[in-house]
Amino acid sequence: MDRLYSVRLIGDADRDMKRFLKYFSRPYRMELFLWIGLLLAPILIDPSKSHSSLCLFHNLGIDFCPGCGLGRSLAYFYRGDLAHSFLANPLGIILFGILIFRIISLTIKLTKTNHSLEGGTNG
Repeated sequence: MDRLYSVRLIGDADRDMKRFLKYFSRPYRMELFLWIGLLLAPILIDPSKSHSSLCLFHNLGIDFCPGCGLGRSLAYFYRGDLAHSFLANPLGIILFGILIFRIISLTIKLTKTNHSLEGGTNG
């Protein structure tokens, strides 16, 4: 009896994994979740505290990197501190706009793709 139950659990897990992979294999879906995650991640950052850097340039001793400070810039931006956001990295506010635009365009493409996959009418 226990063996039959464990086989069924493995079968359920296999079925769930196939559903998960099928869900994310649709066009644009993985990219959409990636951009949303990257846009929301700076909410968890305390921009006033120092942190270790993952920047390759910084770790090699190069002072200038156009990407350094983007996370802190977005974290300040989310807190409404536009001056510190701009000082952390002027591209942070621009990056926010670009990511919002990309998320909206992917969402529109995804809804159109889902509509056509479900047999919706065209126009």
